[in-house]
Formats: sequence, structure tokens, C-alpha cells
Amino acid sequence: MAETHTPYYSLKKLFSFFSGVTAGFLVMVIILTVEIMAATVVLAFFPVLKCCGVKNYTDFSGSSFERVTGHTYPWSCCKSLGTVDCDGRNVSADIIHQELPGILATLLLFIKLG
Repeated sequence: MAETHTPYYSLKKLFSFFSGVTAGFLVMVIILTVEIMAATVVLAFFPVLKCCGVKNYTDFSGSSFERVTGHTYPWSCCKSLGTVDCDGRNVSADIIHQELPGILATLLLFIKLG
């Protein structure tokens, strides 16, 4: 018996392809993509919010960021981007934002003040 092609035949075939293990893999890829996008947005706003980490620059200690780059903090923690002293290792209060509240406290205050 020949297969009948309804308007949704191709869509049904596509969904059946993603059933089972493939669907689980697809969900994992989507979750990973969302996490990467969220981290990118947060890192992009560090210089604007003048903060470094959730609490402070020590949040990056032992993180995958530190293991991969060898830096104690990302460049977005620097008070003046592009300076020689902002090398990812110099944790001086003159170089990086560390005395200011972390991003979590800043975002909560921003939300609270509306």
C-alpha cells in the first residue's frame, strides 16, 4: 500500500525522526545553547553594570573560565578596558571592579527600583 501524503506528512516524518534518543539529544543542545547565550549576555553587561561576577571577581576562581584561559577574571571586570595592567591576573582595586556589588545585587536593585 502506498503512503498517503497529507499536508502534514513531511512534518510528521520529521517529528518521528526526532523521537526517542534523538529528541533527548536535541533538548540537551537547546539547553546548552540557551546557557551559552545567557552567559554571553551577562558577560556583555559586566562593563555597563560595573561589576564582576555574581558577588565579586573571586566567583571565577576554579571556574571553567579560569581553567581554559588561565585568567582570574574576564576583561569585562576591568575599570579601563585595554590597559596593560588589566591582564586577567592583577586583582588590584585600582584595576578591576571589586568593591562594587556583584551583578546579582545590581540586577536585584535595578529590578526593585523599576
